[in-house]
Amino acid sequence: MHKSHQQDGAVIRIHLQRFSEQSVKSKAFRKASKIKDILGTLETHDSSVQTHLYQKHKQLQADSLLEDEIEVTDTVTHIYVCVSPTERRLQAELVTDKPDMINPWDDDPRYLMPCGHAITPDSLYAYCWSELQNRKNKLKCPAIKEGSITKCGTTWEFVDVVRGACLSDDEMNLFCSFLNHNWLAKAERIQLCPVCGEAIKKSNCGNTRMKCIYCRNLGRTGTFCFVCLQPWRTGSRKDYCGNRSCKGSVENMLSVLENCQRKSIVGVRGCPVVRACPGCRFVLEHTSSGEGGCKHMVCTSCNTKFCFICLKIKTDELYWPCGGAFEQCQVAPIQKLTL
Repeated sequence: MHKSHQQDGAVIRIHLQRFSEQSVKSKAFRKASKIKDILGTLETHDSSVQTHLYQKHKQLQADSLLEDEIEVTDTVTHIYVCVSPTERRLQAELVTDKPDMINPWDDDPRYLMPCGHAITPDSLYAYCWSELQNRKNKLKCPAIKEGSITKCGTTWEFVDVVRGACLSDDEMNLFCSFLNHNWLAKAERIQLCPVCGEAIKKSNCGNTRMKCIYCRNLGRTGTFCFVCLQPWRTGSRKDYCGNRSCKGSVENMLSVLENCQRKSIVGVRGCPVVRACPGCRFVLEHTSSGEGGCKHMVCTSCNTKFCFICLKIKTDELYWPCGGAFEQCQVAPIQKLTL
């Protein structure tokens, strides 16, 4: 896309930091510059290494314009520098004669993982990097077990990934950053701020309106929805963000609740397979197959205990208001949620 002359003249100051170092270098660039212009200022003239740039767990492409590739929230933005070896060489004492688990005909030196499967440094790096980009928070062996069709699936210790893939100090910190980021992205009641990328914990079950303390300390006042990560649009409300595309929006929840399938639970027919928690409105699904399965439910969001059939909440420490887990009760109608 053609950029205007006004945009071409816009200047942004970039903080450049190596993954393995604390020191920060600050440089000014025009927004219409290319990423490779930044790389050019970092040239080491060492043919044994190559340099990549990252922002918020996204690798920046060298031939792209700064204003297309980087997310700018202020006049200053932070970019991390990763220096990688052009050739990954295993130490002689770490080499095994076992065949590579991914390419058995590869003659390059191979590292023996603790699970008993061998792999070359390049293959190990490529596989682990692909898993991290696919938001995996554990690195598991992909080898097929001998004499079967199932994968090994052993979770590798990070120290073996570092040794086997011959990771540089920058790459080691890059991989750790991705593992932590991916784990936080899947953790319950934790979201990553869409502006700064820091982890925010949701403390109030019924409150989906979030304010990032890290952004607040930088003078930013924006709030976002814990469910869809979009900007909050409904003023002082704490339970509805106002974005119709949000999975937590009332319109979407009503559609799911009204159009879900029906099933039999403990012999009671016509029970919706999807319910909204009567405590926090978190949407839950009854996944037990057939007519079996317990009717009692514990909300994974707020820990409210309720009956999936009649929706009565358990308030007594010992007894349920509708009887035991396999006793029949009256089916509550489809829930009607209001704004």
